[in-house]
Amino acid sequence: MRARLNSIVVQFTLILVSLTGSVLLGSFFGRITLAEINNAQALLNLSAEQRAEIFRLAELARRLDTGNQADQDGIASQLVAGIAAFEARQQTFREGDAERDILPLDNPLILPILDQMDVEWGKYRELLTADVLAATTETVGVSQLEQTSDAAVGVFTYANRLERAINFNTDAIQARNNNIRLTVSGIIGAVVMLSVILFIRIVRALNALQQVTQRFAQGDYSVRAPTNTFTEFNEVGNVFNQLASKIGQLIANLQVEVTEAQTARARAETSDKVKSAFLASMSHELRTPLNAIINFSKFVGRGQMGPVNDQQSESLGKVVDSGNHLLHLINDVLDMSKIESGSLVLVIEDGIDPNKIIHSLMGSVASLVAEKPVTLTAEIPQPLPLIRTDRKRMTQILLNILSNACKFTTEGSILVRAEVKEVALLITVKDTGVGIAPEDYESIWESFKQSPVGLRQGDGTGLGLPISQRLAQALGGKIWFESTVGVGSTFFISLPLQSELLNVPLTVSHA
Repeated sequence: MRARLNSIVVQFTLILVSLTGSVLLGSFFGRITLAEINNAQALLNLSAEQRAEIFRLAELARRLDTGNQADQDGIASQLVAGIAAFEARQQTFREGDAERDILPLDNPLILPILDQMDVEWGKYRELLTADVLAATTETVGVSQLEQTSDAAVGVFTYANRLERAINFNTDAIQARNNNIRLTVSGIIGAVVMLSVILFIRIVRALNALQQVTQRFAQGDYSVRAPTNTFTEFNEVGNVFNQLASKIGQLIANLQVEVTEAQTARARAETSDKVKSAFLASMSHELRTPLNAIINFSKFVGRGQMGPVNDQQSESLGKVVDSGNHLLHLINDVLDMSKIESGSLVLVIEDGIDPNKIIHSLMGSVASLVAEKPVTLTAEIPQPLPLIRTDRKRMTQILLNILSNACKFTTEGSILVRAEVKEVALLITVKDTGVGIAPEDYESIWESFKQSPVGLRQGDGTGLGLPISQRLAQALGGKIWFESTVGVGSTFFISLPLQSELLNVPLTVSHA
């Protein structure tokens, strides 16, 4: 009997050790994961700072052609300080920052992106340094600033990739944390089940002892209790009480750490929303002064503020073109931030005439191929019916697709065809341009990402197609394409004729 009781104590001790070890192991890995998540969040914040610095440096560089030496000197000083700040953050990615609790970035999948970003930054820094040097001695040329602006796009592209890679790594850490929690919970459940089974065995032994005691109390003095059993059961009771106390405490500690991990994730999600709100706010703030720059440049170019020579008029025209290009970029960024933050507003109307929209756009984009051997034609077999949609957003979608076709078609033709297919309006834009490689089919729908051909031939930011796709979805339609490298591409835009999802005349908000 004593050997049997001792085996129960041994079993209970083994259960205690297994449970304590599993909970401590889960707690240990939970703390490690929480530290990794906090570090990933700090790296995300650092990445957001780098992206903002790129925007700031690009804007400062654009202002170097002000013509006022004092202003140029001030801007040049700001550029020098900005370059140093940018490189300090890049060093933080590599070496960490103890004061900000940032560990060095050591993920082998992310480091190559940082390396590529450093390469692009080297090119951009060289151009910025040249701009600063020129600004201190003479007026910076527009073509020089355009090169600097193009280089900024390369740095910004890899900055976006770096942020996405850090986000992906954060999600992987969170997934691993969830797996650890599930594993520890399973182990705890199994150990608790064994504890219940063993407890039942102990209860049965106690019942046997109670029966012996009752028989003794009833006068059966011949009955004997097992020898030396009281001390053993007392030890078993003490072990069980200790076990219950430790289980409660360890589970409570684990729950606190899980809550902290969830709070860290919530902070990361909040940071993403703050980023979108910041982009929207900055876009609004930039448009007003930019419109003023464009308008005053036009006034001066037309001679409304005094006579200008042909060379000055040409330069002012370039300022207007660059300003309009930047305004288009700001509008794209604003639209994308609205879409990502779920604040996109659609103004839905009945009676929209797609015939007028298409013919108006054909006239607008004709100038894009005026100096190319490209034929731009529209083919509408029969008059299109009036539809229910957002006029502005439909025009924006078609303009983006047509502009891309003009941009990447150096010779041949661009054909726009529109027809009714069942309950939808199908608009086809077919070109004989460079085409899209199969490996780039998915990436062209990603924000701020361009294919190698797009980077070589285009001057965009990689927002046109992603915005068009999301606007089409918001209008109840879709966009897809077919393409062959060297032959051309065909984009299909399908929009509903009278979708009941688009209420009229209410203003509809879509995420």
